Amino acid sequence: MDQIELSQDSLTNALTGVGTERDRREYSAVRSPTMQPDEARRLWEGSRTAGVIVDRPAEDMIRNWIDFKFDDPKTESLFHTKIKELDTKPQFLGATRACRMTGGSLLVMVTEDAIDRPDQLALSMPAKPILHCLTKFDRSECSSWALEMNPTSRNYGKPVTFMVSPATGAPSFRVHYSRCLIFAQPSSGPSQTMSNSCFGPSVFEGCKQAIFNFDAIHDHIEAIAEQWGIRVHSVSGLMTKLAQDNGQVFNKRLMQLEMGASAIRSYLIDKDNETIAATTQSVSGLPELVDRVGLFLSTQTRIPQVILLGESPGGLHSQGGTELENYYTFCHGQQDQVIRPALTRLLEVISVELGVDVPHFEFAPLWSPSASEMEATKKSEQEKFLILAQTMALLIESGAMSGDEMREASKANPLLAEFLDAKMMIKGE
Repeated sequence: MDQIELSQDSLTNALTGVGTERDRREYSAVRSPTMQPDEARRLWEGSRTAGVIVDRPAEDMIRNWIDFKFDDPKTESLFHTKIKELDTKPQFLGATRACRMTGGSLLVMVTEDAIDRPDQLALSMPAKPILHCLTKFDRSECSSWALEMNPTSRNYGKPVTFMVSPATGAPSFRVHYSRCLIFAQPSSGPSQTMSNSCFGPSVFEGCKQAIFNFDAIHDHIEAIAEQWGIRVHSVSGLMTKLAQDNGQVFNKRLMQLEMGASAIRSYLIDKDNETIAATTQSVSGLPELVDRVGLFLSTQTRIPQVILLGESPGGLHSQGGTELENYYTFCHGQQDQVIRPALTRLLEVISVELGVDVPHFEFAPLWSPSASEMEATKKSEQEKFLILAQTMALLIESGAMSGDEMREASKANPLLAEFLDAKMMIKGE
């Protein structure tokens, strides 16, 4: 190691305070603590804020449900009847909520062959299944029992069998992955997935401290308000009285004042020797601090303040349209990552049972622009259309393009071609 490297290393150690009580490495390192499922559930149950963080996106993702695309009305009726029998929408809502809370969940597809023989769940799905019901288990009740170790398999590294230990106290059982609809939060990589029994992390892992800070501030607002007013009790000859009897006389006087305030909500004082005045402390900056903590929590959870806290946003986007659009875009991405694989698998099994092709489906839109936004978009499109039409007209008049070339270029926009023809601007044959 040369002299320059030694100097750089020494400077780094000096700046970071290595080995001292102010060692910056102890508090500046980025840590990603793993939250256990039971801890996540306690946080969800004990904090209203945590409940909204889990529940609201899950409800929004499931609320409008899906749009099926069928060619045959009879097949569509059969599918809708089967999905209703399985209570699919509420089950998917519960599984999505549990997935966000603990990092993952399972919906076990119970077939008729396993109703009286639970050991059948450990075997792969039968060739002609008849679905009986869907049963939900969250990550705290599931663990991987056996993994696929064949590196040529599409399921390499994933569970072949899950061990399910119901929280109700029912006997544990094994279930084959082909009988499972797996919900898993996106993970940072294979190591995190494996450490979480092939599920993902809880949504609380990235925002737990922000939730604690937000709840702590709001829980102590009342206590802070109580401290705004301070009573100043002026007593003539205070120091002399304190010196007498080790201050017992003065302590007795304070107790008398408190008793009077409690009993008759007033103070009885000596007119000539005592005065009581109330002063208030400045709390400037407290509302801004509360708002900043709420904004930080909103940023950490990717949920707008108008949804998370019920507060209308301020600033440049006072209507919150952009934030809501971004939020519902995020929810749509979560639908594709978390819900779509499970729903696709369920539709495949139902299709085999009914003997029909697997239908195509899309998630129903989560968000639509307001009337004012639609009007603004329409106006913008009209302005663009007018500019384009005027530009094309100038190109024709200048001879830069022929009428036939312009017709060819405007095929993608029939309205534009109609406009140019109506104005007699295209001179080609």
